[in-house]
Amino acid sequence: MKRLHDNQPEISIPDCCSLFGYSKQAYYKREKQLQSELLCEEIILKMVNSLRQDQPVLGGRKLYHILKTKIHPDLDIGRDKFF
Repeated sequence: MKRLHDNQPEISIPDCCSLFGYSKQAYYKREKQLQSELLCEEIILKMVNSLRQDQPVLGGRKLYHILKTKIHPDLDIGRDKFF
């Protein structure tokens, strides 16, 4: 919908939502969720890069367990997504 709105600025976001059968609330909730996920990934990548600078040969499994102890529970990332 964002791409449609960018290509056709005269069509508002609520109009785009109604075209596809979504509520405006659902659209903005998903946008907020995506922004939150991107921020979480960015924070975790910075932490990984920092740990890799200190210990370049650190394995993925050990790196995952170190990060699990250091990150806030709200920034939790699952094992499968991490690898």
